[in-house]
Amino acid sequence: MLAGRDPVTKKERLPKLDFVRLTIPRRVYTNSHMDVIVEAVKRVYARRDKIKGFRFT
Repeated sequence: MLAGRDPVTKKERLPKLDFVRLTIPRRVYTNSHMDVIVEAVKRVYARRDKIKGFRFT
């Protein structure tokens, strides 16, 4: 998705690795909010082998 297209062939270039970025606005969330987010990320990580990827079309 972020690799772009080949300038000559115009075909999509796929990256070797796909990363997800988690951004958190400043001065919006409390520590309690962050605790909930941390627990959710830990649960997703624990199930990482069972979660299938997404395909963007």
